[in-house]
Amino acid sequence: MNKDILESDRPIFIVGAPRSGTTLMRYCLNRHSRIYIPPETYFFARIYGNRNLILEQNIPRYAVDIVERFLNYRFSEQSDHHLKEYFEFKYEWIEQLSEGNYSYRDVATILFGKIAGKRGKLRWGEKTPSHIFYIDFILELFPNAIIINMQRDPKNAIASYLYCSHLPDNFFLACGIYELSRIFARKYSHCLYTVQYEELTRFPERVLRNLCKHLRENFEPQMLKPGMCDSSYSKKVIEIDEKIGIIPDEPEKWKKYLTQQQSEFIDILLNFKSRENQWGYWYDWVKVKRWQFLFLSRIYKNRYGYENIKHWLNL
Repeated sequence: MNKDILESDRPIFIVGAPRSGTTLMRYCLNRHSRIYIPPETYFFARIYGNRNLILEQNIPRYAVDIVERFLNYRFSEQSDHHLKEYFEFKYEWIEQLSEGNYSYRDVATILFGKIAGKRGKLRWGEKTPSHIFYIDFILELFPNAIIINMQRDPKNAIASYLYCSHLPDNFFLACGIYELSRIFARKYSHCLYTVQYEELTRFPERVLRNLCKHLRENFEPQMLKPGMCDSSYSKKVIEIDEKIGIIPDEPEKWKKYLTQQQSEFIDILLNFKSRENQWGYWYDWVKVKRWQFLFLSRIYKNRYGYENIKHWLNL
């Protein structure tokens, strides 16, 4: 069977906790001659995740509206220069989606596949870290999808989250999201291919060769030159230079950014340390659980149609 046909039904999705290396993985895979993965879209959270909305009566019309909204919103908020590709195909997408009665799977394929096709790539994917909470949605539309879960040392990931310019400077929220990401990753571990960020940066060729075997693709040396400056702990726009290789992560870089109290709380929260001192952190634990409740409420509201109530009440 032709390899292109064999792999055409196996898109690649990159998920994980925030600041866990999903962007680096996207840049590595995009250097492959057959693969292209565009910037974050939140497709499964904001488009497929909203399929229970009472407003959504016509998939093509809804798809057109959401694509326009996505393009305008994402381009204005992000610094990734690749986002201009979405605008390049904006009117092609809108025209195509307006012509027929498409399923959500069709909409996703059109949205992601067109960019890859225009770049001469035969295989497409998608990268949104928070889709770790929507693995079931991904598998509903693409049962044969390959889902790469990026993991990173929790202290480095949380410290990077706090230092990132476009994320909230909220330690308890960062801890809550990281812990939830671990919980969901364990829940779906049977269908995830996990890559440790530290391993990727220290032994990039070995990690990427193993990943290519899993993807049923040949390893290509240019994957080792993603062209991305280290964006971890960075408040700068990602710089693109194809001469740049993969920069090893500093194992204890977090010590420059987290207090000893924050470090100990992370150990206790994630069960890395005896909970003998846990009562000294009970109030911090409550703060984390509060943020997790609010975060999970946003995730599940669309699944159960809570948005319909807002519509009926004109909120």
